Order: sequence, then structure tokens, then C-alpha cells
Amino acid sequence: MAHYLSDCEATAKNGMVTASHPLAAQAGIDVLKKGGNAVDAAIATAFALTVVDPCMCSIAGRGEMNIYLADKGTVHNIEYISVCGEKARPDMFEVLPGEPGSWWRVKDEANAVGYASICVPTALSGLCTALDAFGTLELSDVTQTAIGLAANGFKVDARLESTIDNSFEKLIRFPATAEILCPQGRPLMRGETLYMKDYARTLQRIAEDGPDVFYTGDIAAVIVKDLNEHGGLVTTNDLAAYHANTQEPRRTFYRDYEVISGAPDCSGGRLVQQSLNILENFDLVKLGDTSPKYVHILTEAFKRAFADRLEYEADPKFTEIPAKGMLSKDYAKALAEQIPLDKATQKVSPGNPWSYEGREGRVPQGSKMPRGGSNTTHLCTADKAGNMVSLTITLCGGYGSGVIIPGTGLLMNNGMYWFNPLPGSSNSIKPGKRHVANMAATLVLKDGDAVIATGAAGGRRILTTVTEMLIHTLDFNLGSKAVAFPRFHVETEEPIQIEQSFFGKVPLAQSLVRALTTMGHRVETMPRICVGCMITRDPETGILQGAGEPRQQRIGLIRVY
Repeated sequence: MAHYLSDCEATAKNGMVTASHPLAAQAGIDVLKKGGNAVDAAIATAFALTVVDPCMCSIAGRGEMNIYLADKGTVHNIEYISVCGEKARPDMFEVLPGEPGSWWRVKDEANAVGYASICVPTALSGLCTALDAFGTLELSDVTQTAIGLAANGFKVDARLESTIDNSFEKLIRFPATAEILCPQGRPLMRGETLYMKDYARTLQRIAEDGPDVFYTGDIAAVIVKDLNEHGGLVTTNDLAAYHANTQEPRRTFYRDYEVISGAPDCSGGRLVQQSLNILENFDLVKLGDTSPKYVHILTEAFKRAFADRLEYEADPKFTEIPAKGMLSKDYAKALAEQIPLDKATQKVSPGNPWSYEGREGRVPQGSKMPRGGSNTTHLCTADKAGNMVSLTITLCGGYGSGVIIPGTGLLMNNGMYWFNPLPGSSNSIKPGKRHVANMAATLVLKDGDAVIATGAAGGRRILTTVTEMLIHTLDFNLGSKAVAFPRFHVETEEPIQIEQSFFGKVPLAQSLVRALTTMGHRVETMPRICVGCMITRDPETGILQGAGEPRQQRIGLIRVY
């Protein structure tokens, strides 16, 4: 049974994939039809996305995923967040004056564009680790579609045309990149064919010889040689030492549901979970999801969760953090009690989660991380056995560093931008350190069964978007229709950013804004907030319902059979 409800919604029994490009989603469905499981489908989809959505992701990028295995009732986290190369130094970038409260500007954008912006490429290890541990097919099976798309080419659509055009000044700086994405000295245009023949050969080598050829073999040698010649920070030792982390996920409960979001450390999922812990203390259904008080309560909860995140989140291998305290239910209740019911809080300071661990700890001087854009991609998969996967893969910024390693087709990340370029903070540059990321690959369980896989792309807005989608599903029973519901976003300081679609879909939206203003909030509108997706599963019937992002320029972002 499979049925498309619209271009962005569907229902099915045998399997479902939702992703940011229809060709990639179809790659996952083809794997399911061949007998693969949800993990196989997720990895095939991710490999295909590195071809058809090159602005957003690459095997030389980073990411995370959470996997639910139905036969064992277990959840596994695979974390492959960017790691700083061993040549990096805390004071290596010249920081320029900037606006108060904004992310630091660096001379020549050296931490965002070019060879010095490249971190250890971790995504390939993450994908292969998941496939080896939890998949059922071979690497050659799940890379077949990606290799074909790269070798034979595919038509550039409006979305890809737009991203190439917007990044033209970056891409044209690097000859190997320009040759592929900007032939004849101009961006590829809609309807033209994009070929990635070098990348097809690289993927074929990986399919035949495994990821070792990338991390310790001759592909590694080509990568390091090019980096060395252009001031890169990643070494042979960095590549050889890297392995994605397979670990127990971080869990919390929201009402009757178990919520697993992000990787245990350095990820954005902790903010999603902390926000839900705070909001659990309010009757959101009674408030109504379009009421001024609902938006007010969520706004104040997000402010407090972001204040803690920006103060404490860091790589615990280098900085001790109050991980348990931040997710303590008692701590969440204390934060909820700080929220005035009818008045905006003008200034929110970090709380003291250390005291909820029964100890005192050091405040780590503010980790800080950039807000980021929408240059990430997220996918979800589910199969007829009940397995589900939520996976994020990204280049960090749009087209990453802009660098394609000549002869390989490998588009490299710009993970160094996500570190604080000033020494002395918990998110400052240090070899071997992971930067703090905004990803939130999320699974929800009910009585031990996975019932939701969801996630989003869009920098820090991922975290509020995922939280809101979960609330609209778990509290308001919207199911996968929660993806289309209008969103809003706020961090430690206002304004509250509200999507323009609020004013077309929410009755009395103007009076909502007036009421928020009366409470002391500042409000501004945005064309859209984030790109999300979701699959839900009924544990009794096995019926899958899912939604791709209707805000995208693409259709067919969900595939079923």
C-alpha cells in the first residue's frame, strides 16, 4: 500500500524516504525494493545527495544519525562531527572588528573559504560505519545510484541553479571547482547537465575498496598533497586516526514519549530535549498552538535553552560540561517557573545546571557558535520491519570551503568556521577538537517502538523547528502535517522571527503579533524558517505517513512503495 497525498505528503506500508532531492529519495526507495533495510536506504540516499545536492553535503563533510532497530528495540547514534586538523592553532586567524553580538569576521574569510577552512572529512566514515554495523547490503549496492548520477549527469533544477549562482564568487576561485560547477566561466543554468566524472571514479574506488582508500590509501595521499600545497590544516595522521563514533544516544522523556535527538555531545539535540523538558511543565494544548500565550511560552523556553547552550555546550573531551544537569527534569521545572505568563523577559542569562549534578563546575567562558544558514540536508527513512533512521549530512556552509580536490571530485567542508577564532573559549580552535554543531537528527519512541523520525536543515533554526514539529505532532496530533505548519524562531535575544506563511495560514495572525508586542516582545517576519521532514509510524498497523518540505523549490521530496 502506497499513496501520495500531495507533492510533499504520502502514506505507505513497505517503506518511505524523505530527502531534499527527489533523485536521492528514489535512490533510497530502490534500495528498499531490493531488500535493503532503512539503514541501507538512508546511506544510499545520503550518497546520492552528495551528487545532486552538492551545495549542502559531501562525503568530505560531517553529520550525525540516529538509528532504530525494530528487532532488538535499540537505538544507536553515529556521530561524525567535524574535527580540527593537527596543523591548526588557536590564534591562526586574524579577527576583524564586527557588530556586537554577531559572529566574528576573519580576514579574507580564511576560516570559511579555501584550504585553511577545511576540517578532517568525517562524513564518509559515518556513512560506512552505519552500513557496516546495521545495514544488510554491500557498499557497492548503496553507492550504485550515486555513481551513475555522477558519471552520466543529471539536469540542473531551479534550486541547484540558485545555489550555484549565489556562490559563484566562491566557486570560481578554485579551478577544479569552477570546471565542474561553472564551466565556460559562468554558473550552470537550469536545464543544463551537471557531470561529476572524477567524483564518480572516486565513489567507484570507495565502493570497491572501502573507506580505507579514502582515509589511509591513495585517495588520502591525493587529498593531503593538495592540502599541503595550499596551506591546509589536515594531515595524513588526521585522516588515518579518524573513525566515526558509534555510541549510546542521549535520551529524555516528553510526556509519554522517549525523545532521542542529536549526538550525545557537540550537537544541537540537547537544546531540543531541554526545551521539551521546560515546556512539559505547561498545558500547551489548552493554550492552543496559535495563541499569543503559546508563542510567548515557547519563546521564553527557547531563550533559556539557548542561553545554556551558548554558555556550556562544548566538546567534553576538552571542556567539562554539565551534561546531566542541563537535562535534569528538576532543572527544567526551575527554568519553567522563571517564565512570566504574560510578560517578555528582556534579558535571559544562563542558568546553573551544575547544581543539579550535585556539584559545582566551571563556567566554560561561552562556547559560542555561528548561527549558520540553510546549507545542510536532512533525510529520514523507514522500512516495513519498523526500522527508522534520522540522518543529517552537511558541508557546514554552502559548498563548504569551495575547494574540490583536483582529480577526485571531492568537495571539501569548511568546518573551521564553526570554531571560535579567538583563543580562550571552550569552542576555540584546537587540534583534535570537535566544534559545536546545530544538528538535531531525532527519533521518538512510544513504549519501545519508534514512531517518529524527523530533522531539519537551517543552522540554529533547526533546533526550534524540530522542537515545534515535535510539539505539533505529540501534543496537537498533526502527524507529518506538522512539517507544513508555520514556524517561528528566537534565541537568547529577540526579535521573534515569524514565517510570512503565518499570516496566510493562521487566523487572526495580526492580532497575535499585536498581543505579543503588548507583552513586550519584538517581532519580525521571514520568508521561511528552515527545511524539515518527518516520517511517522503507527506501531499497531505499521502504516507510515510522511512529509517533505513544502517550502522547498522542489517537488517529489518523499518517495514510497
